[in-house]
Amino acid sequence: MIADVPLSDIKANRFNSRSNYSKGCIDRMALSMSLHGQMSPVKVRLSKTGEKYELVFGHRRVFAAKQLGWEKIKADLAELSDEQSILQSIVENIDRDDLSDFEKALIFEKLHLEFGKNYQEIGEMIGLSKQSISNYIGMLRLFDSAYLADNPELQQMMYQLSERHARTIMRVPDHKDRENLVRMTLNEDLSVRHLNSVLLRLRSWFNDEDLNERYSYEAIGNEFNGTSVKEITRLINEKFLLSEIGDLANSDRIYLFGGGYTLFSSMKKDLLENKDAESYKHNWSLRVARAFKWKIEKLRITVLSPTSAMATAIVRYSNKSAHFGIRGTVIVVLKQDGWKIVHEHWSKFESSDSKLENELILGDKKFRRQIRHSTEKGRLTQRSVFRISNSVTA
Repeated sequence: MIADVPLSDIKANRFNSRSNYSKGCIDRMALSMSLHGQMSPVKVRLSKTGEKYELVFGHRRVFAAKQLGWEKIKADLAELSDEQSILQSIVENIDRDDLSDFEKALIFEKLHLEFGKNYQEIGEMIGLSKQSISNYIGMLRLFDSAYLADNPELQQMMYQLSERHARTIMRVPDHKDRENLVRMTLNEDLSVRHLNSVLLRLRSWFNDEDLNERYSYEAIGNEFNGTSVKEITRLINEKFLLSEIGDLANSDRIYLFGGGYTLFSSMKKDLLENKDAESYKHNWSLRVARAFKWKIEKLRITVLSPTSAMATAIVRYSNKSAHFGIRGTVIVVLKQDGWKIVHEHWSKFESSDSKLENELILGDKKFRRQIRHSTEKGRLTQRSVFRISNSVTA
């Protein structure tokens, strides 16, 4: 039965399968309803007190109607049990492809714990396998509810994370490491395959039982618990400078070629390893990088442990006839002879924002002028690169 129900008489569904509504989502719904009216009714059931209605599905339409100042909304009145209410809410949202993987995990767990449904029964209710239900609920073991309650930003990130990404990150035991990996996955839009590659490169650091603490730090200041952020920053500087001038001999020493180095390039669109990665880096330096000026923006350094760190940055290339931007992640590890790059992931980036913060010192004219002067005089050596870097960043 369809009726006009006062919005003041409708309360939220305590079994609602959706737990996250963005303001933009409600604004778009409100705009549509203001232009075209309410295209389909929401579904409600009588509350247990019998005085008001409980929403089964259609929360966004109700929020939008309230935003528009409506007093009533068209609703389908139904007699439903708690179990039927939660099931119809799930089916409605899954049919619309509205639920994130994390929301599915929360509602499947509620069916399991509050309604006594086993994974097989939940799967049969909505057309998924028992293993799929288990995988979704497994997302909730990535961080416990108390940890997420203390980290609201991380909680919002969980709504963007896929179940497959969560299952991959679950292999890392430490919560802080997991949090850093969630951020990296979303910021760099990593596929599951490339996330697996990063974990493979850092496996020994994540599993090192001697490291009792994990660290997260942005490139502000010089050192953090014995790990030199400035040194890592200079390493990133050298990577682009030596590539620009085609100095392969000095460039090769900052990569862990022959030691597990991998590269994903937006140009190649594939994961390169070993000799293939080394060859691609050489070709890029000799044939592409030398033809462009470049600038690093928004450098961020996250210290994963005393011997491993992650740098993220945006890099802009330009010459008289072309310009393009890339953004990426660089994983570095500390060896006996200094920091080495063990993995890179670069993807295309386009933005009109000209006020990006934290520009890297290598984009500074003074630094580039000193390097070019040394090159012209034939005095550009590994030692001189470090000396000039030190003089500018001191």
